Amino acid sequence: SDLKHTVFTEDCPWGEEEGCTAAWNETLGKHNICSLSMIDCYVRSLHFSITTLSTVGYGDISPVTELETIWENVVVLIGACFLAGFIGAMVQILSQNDTMGVNSFKTKIQKLKQYMAYRKLPLSIQNNVLYFHSCRWQDSQTNDERETLSLLPEPLQLDISYAVKARAIQSVPILKTLPHIVQKRLCNALLLQVYPPNSVIYSVGELGWEIFFIASGVVSVILPSDLAELDSAGRADAAATKEKFQSTGLLLGVGNHVGESCLRSESGVRQETVMAKSKVETYVLSKHAIDMICTFMEPSKKKMLIQSLLTKNGNTWHTFEDVS
Repeated sequence: SDLKHTVFTEDCPWGEEEGCTAAWNETLGKHNICSLSMIDCYVRSLHFSITTLSTVGYGDISPVTELETIWENVVVLIGACFLAGFIGAMVQILSQNDTMGVNSFKTKIQKLKQYMAYRKLPLSIQNNVLYFHSCRWQDSQTNDERETLSLLPEPLQLDISYAVKARAIQSVPILKTLPHIVQKRLCNALLLQVYPPNSVIYSVGELGWEIFFIASGVVSVILPSDLAELDSAGRADAAATKEKFQSTGLLLGVGNHVGESCLRSESGVRQETVMAKSKVETYVLSKHAIDMICTFMEPSKKKMLIQSLLTKNGNTWHTFEDVS
């Protein structure tokens, strides 16, 4: 009938000419677009939702004059921009809420990969960088622990740092005997570094002003065969350095430390090579940080701490003279 033909054309979104696959419902008096599969129903629902949100319209009202055509173009563009702006705003809100979450970490790793690929860094270096960030993320669940703590007052920073790193302090015999407030300051200054197996922590001849306290794993110490790699102070102390590692051994584990020669070095030249034999976690303490912490200590206590770091490693005394 003519009535049914009119309803058919109006109710079916694509019109009779293109063929409507939706079944005619006598009760509704229109085509039931959900009479097919649920997939078709959801696809059509999505179509109508997007068409409505973008304010494009269904074509039931069409421009006739040039002015109407221009006006409809403006409406369509405004609607599309509104929808794009809404989606962009939602993305921005979600990204701000996840600045310290998993997505932020993945974004950081992706940027690191792009940078390292652009710089054409060796694959071994790339793997070490990614390994470090992965381990650090698993340990702290934050991209930058320092930045997170910096927002807090200093007393609270000390308390949190001690709660997180007290295990490392208690594993080092030299440090666990220090006053509690000094231990807190040390914890706040310690930085976690993670090394994969068979990686170099530092090499002989390199410059460095840090002490590495071993929190887990085992490191091996390799003494130089050519003393030309050392500075004048290192060459003068070569015999004492060899004697030290004869006492402590060339394999060091939890509670030991390496790199303490920087405390009395004027050049910072490393006197040995240290490699990770397994996955190694170290807490790094710079000479500058030690100097700052020692300003809060009595001179005699400061001298005792430096003396202990230079003459004792773990529970082993390797030097029995004043070297500070």
